[in-house]
Amino acid sequence: MSREPRFYYRVIKELKERDVDFIVVDDIEKIPEDVSVILTSKKEENKLKKIKKDKKIVTNVEDAIRIANGFKSKFKELFIGIDPGLKPGIAFIGDGIVVRVARAYSPEEIKKEIESFLKNYKADKIVFKVGDGGGIYRDRILKTLQENFRHDIEIICERSTTPSISKEFNRATKDIIAAINIALKVGKIIKEKIEPMPNDGEIRKIQIRSREISGKITISRDLARKVALGELSIEEAIEMHKKRKNI
Repeated sequence: MSREPRFYYRVIKELKERDVDFIVVDDIEKIPEDVSVILTSKKEENKLKKIKKDKKIVTNVEDAIRIANGFKSKFKELFIGIDPGLKPGIAFIGDGIVVRVARAYSPEEIKKEIESFLKNYKADKIVFKVGDGGGIYRDRILKTLQENFRHDIEIICERSTTPSISKEFNRATKDIIAAINIALKVGKIIKEKIEPMPNDGEIRKIQIRSREISGKITISRDLARKVALGELSIEEAIEMHKKRKNI
């Protein structure tokens, strides 16, 4: 149920394609007693808090189908694999089964994806497994995990986790497959607090990227550093550089 047209039509289309039985309800007070799973948008999720506890509230089709079909939502072990990058791949593996995969829009966005998953799935033991590549993006992911969750975090060697056949997989699919492979490997638990700090090479790459995007502007090292840390988008940094230089 949702009053957001885009969400509504996308979900209805996907449910029909999967041949899943469903009903559409606009009034919270008129939800039938035999409905056990309510599929809604993330924006409207909070409006349904007064729903009885025996009804699961989810925000994606995968979880709705899984729960409705009686698949378990409690695991002994839950491994959350993350393939570091500007848009990290995420894989949730419960007791050896891939339960959900996702791709976040930024290193910090993984917080929302994980929190959304953990609202409907529980585990006796939860371990985050993060690939050792990704540089500054990896460190931003680690910082986000450390600041928002209280579970062990392992650093995983990424060797042989990413598909090498570029024509067979697009970037998003590669990231998700890598996240699954990362979740299945054993790594080393990190205990030290992570404070992201871009190196010279990462700053230069962002400066080069700013020139590619703008056609002529190479942003300052200070602005590039803020982009690397997620404090600014590269487009925002270019605009700030223009104002500083009166371009």
